[in-house]
Amino acid sequence: LVRQKLQSPSELDKARAARDGALAERDGARQQLDKLTRGVRTEDIDEATAKLASASADVALAERELADLTIIATRAGRLDSLPYNLGERVPVGGVLAILQANGAPYARVYVPETALAGYRVGDTIEVSVDGVSSPFNGRLRWISKESAFTPYYALNEQDRARLVYLAEIDLPDASELPSGLPLQAEPAHE
Repeated sequence: LVRQKLQSPSELDKARAARDGALAERDGARQQLDKLTRGVRTEDIDEATAKLASASADVALAERELADLTIIATRAGRLDSLPYNLGERVPVGGVLAILQANGAPYARVYVPETALAGYRVGDTIEVSVDGVSSPFNGRLRWISKESAFTPYYALNEQDRARLVYLAEIDLPDASELPSGLPLQAEPAHE
């Protein structure tokens, strides 16, 4: 038709372009049919496996970060105070939350060096609290191995008498006492 001058050359170019596009679509459909009939290519499987491994690593990292940023109390209790507000920087070793623990309270006392030899873990201790008429019986659960102040090897005989050792006494019958009360502890009379 172009040779006979019944159609313009641009119409010939458009027809050729439409034919080439249709051939390309046919080839793409044939490849898609081959892919569906033969199954997925190994490259696609490898790519999907790599994406899965990457996503699994991201999940593991996020779970680890969450675990690092999660604070879990060592015992049941009631939240007493949060010293910091959201967004504030907390110094290393800073107190993040103050809990009032459920269960039996305990007393922290200092045992003088001169009386230390008379105390053993498990001993019954009589604890007198200001404002409470009768004393409580407690059990000595822990005594520090090191003095609360100057090390013993740097002191002479007179200075050693001023050393004190931190100790903790369980008070199972004193659950109604608030924390922070002053007290006095002595070995129970037998």
